[in-house]
Parts: sequence; structure tokens; C-alpha cells
Amino acid sequence: MEYFYYSSLYLTYALLFITSLLGILKNKLLQKKEIWYLFYILFILIIEIVTNSLIEIFHSKNTAFLYPIYISGSFLLLTSLFIKKFELSKFWFIPIIIFTFLFSIGDQCFEYFNNDYSKVFSNMVIICLAGYSLLQEIKNVQNNNRFLWVDAFIFMYYSISVFTFILQQQLSLFSLQNASLIWGINNILTCLLYISFINTFLKLKK
Repeated sequence: MEYFYYSSLYLTYALLFITSLLGILKNKLLQKKEIWYLFYILFILIIEIVTNSLIEIFHSKNTAFLYPIYISGSFLLLTSLFIKKFELSKFWFIPIIIFTFLFSIGDQCFEYFNNDYSKVFSNMVIICLAGYSLLQEIKNVQNNNRFLWVDAFIFMYYSISVFTFILQQQLSLFSLQNASLIWGINNILTCLLYISFINTFLKLKK
């Protein structure tokens, strides 16, 4: 199972790099509201580069401080994406920014604040927004959604990730094989998400 975990992990890195490169090359074909998809992918790439650099180059034994940054950054970018996509009032950015700020510093300011709970809450919000986007497409209210499959895989990935992050609290009680299996499955879901981005970027036309 360790081989499965590491193989799937390195595959996610490769697909993330390809996705980011394609997104940059195709950025001129993106509409204003679609550029947020690229921002999201580049943010994930930066987080992965920083994390691995700290571990492999600087031999850091603790990169936990990046976790709330990852949660808050993903939350801000994806919620902003859907706010723009649905053409909602700019006032919706007020609660989004408040929650983003809370996710960023909550573990430093509140004794019993748990970043995993932040992750679950942020996932639930993203799931609702992605699900609503898919419903809009079904009802033909939203036209020319070129990122339909991306929205679908965002919905799937974040839905299943809720359960993964709930289990994270119990991973220390699992055997190494079971823990590797859980994270390996999460990596496979991530791969599918990146593949949906790659497929969409490749199909973009003027």
C-alpha cells in the first residue's frame, strides 16, 4: 500500500505541473470569470512547491503552518470563482474574506480551534457552490459552461475529501497500510480533478 500511496502522490505532482503549464499557455483563451480556475491551480502548485522545498531542501520537520494557508487560499479562490460565475453581489465577498481570515489565523488565536474542522466547513461551502453550478447547467440557466466537467470533479473531490479529512483525526489509530490506502485514494481523486482541468484546457478555443 505504501507503493500505491507514493506512486499516486508522484502522479498528482506530474499532473499538477502539466495542468499549470497548460493553464498558463491557454490563459488568453480564458474569460474573466474562468481565470479563477487558473488562479486556483497555480495556488495549489505554489503550496506543493513550498512544502516539498521545505522538506527536501531545507529538511524542515514541520510544515503544518502551511495547512491553514492551503485551506484559506483554496476557500477564497474557489468561492470567489463561483461568486463571479453566478454574478452575485460583491457583498458576498465580505463573509468570504472574514472566513478566509479566520481559517488563516484561527489556530493561532483560539486554543480549541481545529484546522480540520475548518477544512470540513470550507469543503461544505465549496460543495454547495459547485453543486449549484451543476444544477444551473442541468436547468439550462447557465449557458456555455466550458468548465462543466471541472465543476463536476470539484464537487466530487471535495465531497469525498470531507470524509477523508474527518478520518484524518483517526489515522494514527490505523495501520500503515490502511492509512496509505486512504491517502492513496485521495491522491487518485486529485488526479481525476487535474485530468478534468487538462481535458478542459486542451479543448479551449477562441
